[in-house]
Amino acid sequence: MSKYWFPIYVIILFATGDCVPIGGIAGPRRSFSIPNQKNTFLILHIKDYEIPILENRTQIEKNKRSFNLYVESYDYEADSWIKGISYPVNPSHEYFRSKNDGLYKNVVWQFFSNSRREEFQFGCEYRIPLPSGVNKFTIMFFDFEKSKRGFAIKKIDLSENQSIRVEVSPEEFQSQENLRIIKDTQNWPSSYRYLSEQIIDLTFHVEKTPPSDSDLPCNL
Repeated sequence: MSKYWFPIYVIILFATGDCVPIGGIAGPRRSFSIPNQKNTFLILHIKDYEIPILENRTQIEKNKRSFNLYVESYDYEADSWIKGISYPVNPSHEYFRSKNDGLYKNVVWQFFSNSRREEFQFGCEYRIPLPSGVNKFTIMFFDFEKSKRGFAIKKIDLSENQSIRVEVSPEEFQSQENLRIIKDTQNWPSSYRYLSEQIIDLTFHVEKTPPSDSDLPCNL
């Protein structure tokens, strides 16, 4: 009987798939609903800063350039269990399913990897729901292909119908010693201070949230 336990488990899992949220069984890297969200977002529309270097690539290859973004919020005003706790705000793959950016993972793949969406395409616009009010956000940007990373901690007060737009730009090349000094000064997580990845500068602007009908699929 023991040799049949795994197939039986899989059958039961998918038979009850409508009853069990996939995020709830995907382990710690799952998405959460965002409390106190009042048409407030983190807006990403990151143009590829490496385009001049990529001129010899085909357009298809250029369109495959992606980056990772990890966002956490420390909510001061929540009236639930998350008050005073840092938690991830990246939405699920299902949230961006209609974005048509080629990065969607199906439910099976999510189960074995991650239900949270952390990879995004250069040149596409994304809106990540954020809580309104006063929150402290930690944001990490990672360009794996070019070995570049950015990190920032921001305390922002978002009113209803306001959003944060993030922009990125590579900083000047730094030696390993200077990288460590800069990351120490900027209070990077200790595990990233010793890496040789060059630094991406992150800047943020608060703006009025654009109309919902302007949130369109990618056109790459």
